[in-house]
Amino acid sequence: MFLQTMQLADATESSNLRLIKDSFHEIVTQICRLTNNSNDLPDREEMCSEDGILLAKARVLSILDEIRKKLNKTRSNNDMLKAQKDSLQERIKTLELNLKEKEAIIESITIEKTKRFERESTRLNQDLDLILLGDSDDDYSV
Repeated sequence: MFLQTMQLADATESSNLRLIKDSFHEIVTQICRLTNNSNDLPDREEMCSEDGILLAKARVLSILDEIRKKLNKTRSNNDMLKAQKDSLQERIKTLELNLKEKEAIIESITIEKTKRFERESTRLNQDLDLILLGDSDDDYSV
């Protein structure tokens, strides 16, 4: 009975070890494939040897370091783009205010010119009326 228990324990340990090796190989392989670093990957048995585990660990750590660097660069780029966006939004607000000021100035000038034109037109019409209604002896007759 003891012998059977030992054999069962050995079989279970062997089965568990095989599952661990398969899982380890699959995880490392998937990480390498996802990051396009699957060149020269050792097979499952090689990878699960002591040297293979160290090599796989080094490769995965290297990949994670690359991912971390790219993530930091992306964050930095995002921060820079956000700062540029904020700056452009401020510039747009300033330009909109300037445009409104210019429109107000143009409106003011237009109103002033219109009033001046109306005054001049009224004065000229009055002068014309005086000329047309005046005596024929006036200097205005042709």
